[in-house]
Amino acid sequence: MPFHKSARDRVTILFGGVTRRQERLLCATVSRLGYKVACFPTPDKEDFQAGREFGNAGMCSPAHFIAGALVRHLQRLRDEHGLTPDYIVRHYAYANAGACGPCRFGMYESECRLVLRNAGFGDLPVLSFQQKDGLAHADGEAGLNFDEQFFMAFLSAILICDALNELYHQLKPYELEKGATDQVFDKVMDYLCGYLAQAPPPPRAARPLARLTHWLIPDTDRGQLETILENVLTGFYVKGLKRCAEIINEELEVDYSRPAPLVKVIGEFWAQTTEGDGNFRMFEFLEKEGAEVAVEPIMTWMSYLVDVARCRAVDRRGATADPLPPYAVLSHIRNAAGYGLSRLRIALIDYVFHRQYNRIRKALGGVSRPQTRQATLRRLAAPYYDHRLMGGEGHLEIGKAIYFGTGHLCHMLVGLKPFGCLPSTQ
Repeated sequence: MPFHKSARDRVTILFGGVTRRQERLLCATVSRLGYKVACFPTPDKEDFQAGREFGNAGMCSPAHFIAGALVRHLQRLRDEHGLTPDYIVRHYAYANAGACGPCRFGMYESECRLVLRNAGFGDLPVLSFQQKDGLAHADGEAGLNFDEQFFMAFLSAILICDALNELYHQLKPYELEKGATDQVFDKVMDYLCGYLAQAPPPPRAARPLARLTHWLIPDTDRGQLETILENVLTGFYVKGLKRCAEIINEELEVDYSRPAPLVKVIGEFWAQTTEGDGNFRMFEFLEKEGAEVAVEPIMTWMSYLVDVARCRAVDRRGATADPLPPYAVLSHIRNAAGYGLSRLRIALIDYVFHRQYNRIRKALGGVSRPQTRQATLRRLAAPYYDHRLMGGEGHLEIGKAIYFGTGHLCHMLVGLKPFGCLPSTQ
């Protein structure tokens, strides 16, 4: 069933599959854009079994966990709240990220549709934001418009939660009162969700700075760039996060004199991110054993996608459909200018990502670790894995293992992999 703009007032968009903090903040920021949003619970073993029951048994476990969690949430709406399947498919939609390539992540959308169909919710709209298309999905008449406003809401929620999740795991092993960290961070999340849900539009003062790049960007992309830069240049997020840091400083007491081994968790993208049965509740287990967990931010994967675009631009430099003779000077100049413009745009996106992440880190006290540069990870992995082999996180798992291992940046590495993950198997 298609989801059009006219149905936004009655359709609730469901998110899920990452951490609870990311889901809550994503709902808060997206609701500010005028959408009705909700999250389904963190996937557990029963969700996994439901995903296998209604789906393709050959898919990797993240697909089973996420699709199963979605369909069991819809079943609860049907059985516990008395909603009919017809009502559910007309008043709910599911939004997720998609991809392509050898990783079966590219099949998650079709797998989700299969599970919904077999469970009796086949007409439920499934909205997929494809990583390869980016803002090309923007359509003013679509029910969920994947435009620059949605992109900035998504990006802000992810980056803020990356920093918050890392800060949480840095404090949890050293709390003086058991459970105090969870209580304080619940209070922080309540404040932050309310703060972000009422975010004002970016100040007009930021617009002259955004327009400085007009000469770099085609007319069709200028509105997108202005919106992104306005969100990045405003201090709205910084103000809210500084208040979060004050709450943590005032209400949480820790004792850093107690030693704890530092365990870095890497692996397949979803398994290293989720907090439930999908990664064997690994974070909870390690902390019970007395370890400090260094979680992997989603920001690393987003930076990886930017780096992939950079490497593709380098590989295709000067490539044309037909060979150009040496005397076609103007064509060579146009090709060189196009390549330079592509590199400049990619560099701008990379700068926006890292600047925003660093501002968030500093607003929370500067405790969270800075991002490792993608060029470093690519160089370390190069002798063992070609960065042109796409799928999942590509060469990142190898690069991160070497980076943290040879740099003596942790006491132990844990690589989490779902069954049948093709990139991790490579």
